[in-house]
Amino acid sequence: MGTAFAMGSGPTRRVLTLNFEADKRVDRLTFYTDDDMLLHSNDPHHPERAERVRRVVARLQKADFARTAWQGAREATREEVLRAHTSEYTDWWLNQRGERGSIDGDTAYNAYSVRASLLAAGAAIEATDAILQNHTRSAWALTRPPGHHAESHRAMGFCFINHAAVAARHALDVHGLKRVMIIDWDVHHGNGTEEIFADDPRVLYFSTHQAPLFPHTGAARDQGRGKGEGYTVNLPLPAGITGGDLRYLYRAFIPALMAAHAPELVIVSAGFDAHKNDPLADFYLDHRDFAALTRIVQDAANIVCEGRTLFLLEGGYDVQALSDSVLACAQELVGETLTSTHGAGPMGERVLRAARKLHIDRWPIPEDA
Repeated sequence: MGTAFAMGSGPTRRVLTLNFEADKRVDRLTFYTDDDMLLHSNDPHHPERAERVRRVVARLQKADFARTAWQGAREATREEVLRAHTSEYTDWWLNQRGERGSIDGDTAYNAYSVRASLLAAGAAIEATDAILQNHTRSAWALTRPPGHHAESHRAMGFCFINHAAVAARHALDVHGLKRVMIIDWDVHHGNGTEEIFADDPRVLYFSTHQAPLFPHTGAARDQGRGKGEGYTVNLPLPAGITGGDLRYLYRAFIPALMAAHAPELVIVSAGFDAHKNDPLADFYLDHRDFAALTRIVQDAANIVCEGRTLFLLEGGYDVQALSDSVLACAQELVGETLTSTHGAGPMGERVLRAARKLHIDRWPIPEDA
């Protein structure tokens, strides 16, 4: 069966044809992207620039993995955006199509930004559909602008629509899922995702992030509210954290949280600004560490939800480090393992002990990883 799709518009638009077996579950990794997302611009010198996604896509296509596929994106509808955002904010944002403006010192938009953000959200929705309809096992939405800082009622931090939230609500409200887990390893806390799901026990939100650092949210004591109390698990970490420490924490938390929450879909807000070469933060991971995190998440998902994982590109502002890291994660998902050695420094062990005290009443966090 052949499927043709177009990416982008004008002279950059291209059509690719895919072939896959139509009548059974496809055990593959599918990438979603669209060239029109490259047209969004904050300003010419902004760290969140088109070259980020352009370089990642080129690197992955050059790798030419077996059992992978490429798909385009469509714009999310107003109704789909409203699942995560208020009507006042959604309508204001949709009315900025074709306009230029600035929301704050970090977040500006041009005439193409509304379309880019809707395509990014639409890619997340299309990927969710493909996973839950068994057309693909895992998917990557290689999109921009990022989304996890966008709150229900406002844009901020380079983000306009919260793609992880839109995808999760689509899975819950359209596909009828009961439980979703969102894992956020971007070095900046996903304040928007936490805010949107703070009172929703269907979504377990787990975040590791540098603190203090923008957006100065994500305290360990913030665990949700109302019916959602306990369904937010924040691990704020100091500058200088190593890949070994983060791997140690993921080995402790991810299998335990997944086993207890039993998500039917796992969404990863995959930012790569925790890389040691990233200019906007102070963690010390490399591409092999991100591969290891991917393996930990995927192994747990294989047990709990038949490996249904959706990866959404968030931050990562050193273009070489970003492309190296996304490639490493993709290699891990298709079985070309790059997992680095285990072992943790004292920081990871201290964080685990402190976090376990906060969460052990609800979640069976082990004493050691």
